[in-house]
Amino acid sequence: MKLLFCCITKNTKVTDYVISKQAEILRDEYKKTKGITFDSLKIETNKHFIDYIEQKIKHEFPDGIIVIAEKGLSLTIKNSEIFQSIFFGEFEEKFSYGKINIHDTITTTSTRIIKNFLNFFDLMDNMGIRTATTLPIKNFSASEINWLIGIFKENTADRDFIQKFTVIVNQLNKRKKPARKRHDKSRFIDDKCYRFEVSPDDHSQVEYAPPHGITCQINGKFRFR
Repeated sequence: MKLLFCCITKNTKVTDYVISKQAEILRDEYKKTKGITFDSLKIETNKHFIDYIEQKIKHEFPDGIIVIAEKGLSLTIKNSEIFQSIFFGEFEEKFSYGKINIHDTITTTSTRIIKNFLNFFDLMDNMGIRTATTLPIKNFSASEINWLIGIFKENTADRDFIQKFTVIVNQLNKRKKPARKRHDKSRFIDDKCYRFEVSPDDHSQVEYAPPHGITCQINGKFRFR
């Protein structure tokens, strides 16, 4: 697995720390990957962020894009065209007491969000979990969908992220009803009693109608919100 990890900050000490302390940030998580590209930068606009990502993945598309940002800069990321497709977390800038605060804040946030992504990635091998997460978020009326979107917006760096995610998916799977007839497929029932059958959706795959811009390629491969 190859990942792109980026820290968005206006503090040059944080940038230096992220680049120089990669092994410490990764710890045991490194064993699960074939390589993580670490970077840190300051962005000015949404376009700057998109251009940066495009340059980073031009020659090799990663298996995931993880971004953490200072809360003061995170709005720019959230307003970008690919926000729905990056594993995103925020951190408070509390570095007034020097390097130890940078260490505590950045290492803790980075380690948790990388670990959560890797555990989430592993869970996608489970067909029941993967199927529940492919339900259409705009059409499937259920509070569980809103909760799922919420934890991916706000809780990806939390210690209990995977626990929350698993609980929500288990609730979604309770909406799955068995097939009535021999050749029928099982279906999910939403709050409006509409039935949703999950099946391959070839027309939405980016490989079917190239060429695509960078945002299409990213959004076609990842979707967290």
